[in-house]
Amino acid sequence: MHEMSIAYALLKIVEDRARDNGIVRVTLVRVKVGRLRALESRQLRAAFEVLADGSLAAGATLDIDETPAKARCKRCANEWRPVGFRLDCPECGAADAEIIEGRELHIESFDGEREP
Repeated sequence: MHEMSIAYALLKIVEDRARDNGIVRVTLVRVKVGRLRALESRQLRAAFEVLADGSLAAGATLDIDETPAKARCKRCANEWRPVGFRLDCPECGAADAEIIEGRELHIESFDGEREP
């Protein structure tokens, strides 16, 4: 279950940035995750919740924006959303594509509260 290690890394980054900006409580974390990362959103949320307990992000909501895969044919430059992991170009049939979306994994932003 690599969701646990990813949740740990996300939490560490958020806590470090929150402290750097005088945030004492994180309430919401927005994450962009590409579908090709093969992460289960429910498991990632559960792992984040468990790891956040007792931290600045205790009780914070993890908002996950899933990005579908998008490919571009290197032969004809056609762009399409592949189904599964099949990357044959639907336009020319070439099996030489580059992934241009769907591998994302980053924190978009987070909300928090400063000490009054």
